Amino acid sequence: MKLDHDLVRYVLLGMEESENIKGICEKDLLEYVAKYGDYSRENVAYTVEKLNEAKFITGNVKWASNSPMIIFPGNLTYEGHFR
Repeated sequence: MKLDHDLVRYVLLGMEESENIKGICEKDLLEYVAKYGDYSRENVAYTVEKLNEAKFITGNVKWASNSPMIIFPGNLTYEGHFR
């Protein structure tokens, strides 16, 4: 899957704008990125995984049958605030 750099930006901005101390929830993140385009849940899940690998966020994704079962976006890390 190709990493969409615009979606990376929208995910990070959505997390930064969230007022939830524990981090933005999946529903709110999907609604946030939908304002900027027609992004699939799978693309958002892939982006969350890649941002976690880069240590920009604390989130992760649980997969079932090659589809995201639940997306835990989490919060920005210290590193994520500065990129």
